[in-house]
Formats: sequence, structure tokens, C-alpha cells
Amino acid sequence: TARPRPNVLPAANFRVDSRLLQIPATVTDPMDRNVMNLTAENFRIFEGDVEQRIAAFSMNDAPISAGIVFDTSGSMKHRVQESRAAVQQFLATAMTEDEFSLVQFSDSASLLAPFTRQPGDILRSLASLDARGWTALYDAVFLSMQQMRRAANPRRVLVILSDGEDNNRDRKSTRLNS
Repeated sequence: TARPRPNVLPAANFRVDSRLLQIPATVTDPMDRNVMNLTAENFRIFEGDVEQRIAAFSMNDAPISAGIVFDTSGSMKHRVQESRAAVQQFLATAMTEDEFSLVQFSDSASLLAPFTRQPGDILRSLASLDARGWTALYDAVFLSMQQMRRAANPRRVLVILSDGEDNNRDRKSTRLNS
């Protein structure tokens, strides 16, 4: 008996001619700070060994997805207001396509706001937070990284507002062992 052959598609040839190719670039100085005020004359583009003409040049800010990780442990009691102000200042620079999420942590980490393009959502979530408990920083970073998988923008950053290191992990293991 003959077995049926799976559908085999013929090989396809694919050719693309492009008159304009976009090449995103970020330029930093030796201190890892962005270099601004560049012009086309500051760049050279090569295809193989042949220099290509730069037909158009623009400097655009690309949208970001920022995960804000906010420490409300007891050691932050006198720093929470200052940290809220820092977040507010950061959000004031937002472009319309930027998005933000908010993870709060003390004894444990919790997602207070999934990604949103409304900075006011983040600020409202921060308004009622009180400082108490331990510092589950690693849990908060882990939760924030999980949330970052849902980010819409290719440029991604975690902004961590904290005064210290994780001191809740040892406490958890001590409780588990007793």
C-alpha cells in the first residue's frame, strides 16, 4: 500500500529591495550617559566595505515599559514621602506610549498596578502605602520581572526605590526550620 505524501510546498524565492533602512542607535559616553545633539555627520554607515549615504536622520525617544518596585518596609518609614515624590517626578517625564507597572514590597511583594499608560493609576496606588515590616526585595524583583513579560514596548527598565537589601529571605527560612 502506498502511503500518502505530506503536502510539500515548492521552494519559494524571496527578494526584498529597500530604499530606506532604519537603524536605531543609542550613543553613550564613557560614563554611560546618553549623548545628545548628534547629527548625521556624526555617523557613517557601511554595507560591506562600501560607505552608504544617510538619506534621513532623526532623533526620537522610543517608548519604554517601566516596572516600578517600591519598598514599604519599616526601614523606609521616613523615606516613603521622598520616594513617592521621586516616582511622581519620573512619571512627569512620561511620553504617551510609555507604560508603567507598580510592585510594592515589605514582608512580601504584591502587584498594585499592572502595566498602564495612565501615570495617575500608579500615583493613586502609591498614595495610601504605609511603611512596616521586613524587606522582601528579591521577591519584588522576581514579581516585577514576571510582570515585565507582559510589557508592550521593547525598551524595558526596572526602577527600584529601596534603602537596603533583602532581609526577609533569612527570616522565612528561620521560620520554616523552627
